[in-house]
Amino acid sequence: MSFPAGKILMSGFWKQFAEDAEEVEDAAVRAVMLERLNEALHTLTGEEAAIIHDLFYKEISEVELAKRLGIARTTL
Repeated sequence: MSFPAGKILMSGFWKQFAEDAEEVEDAAVRAVMLERLNEALHTLTGEEAAIIHDLFYKEISEVELAKRLGIARTTL
């Protein structure tokens, strides 16, 4: 089967098909990355997990958290 390249309808179809394929690929990559992140988070010690929680979920700044923990910011 061949599709005439000049047909607007068909070019729109292929454009939509390509966009949908990219969205599916992006979703698949995102799912794999989230799975890997979850696996990595489960390897953290309790202290490391608490730091991640404070930084990313409680949105405490690195400077503030370092002060609370009595360590240099660069150590975080």
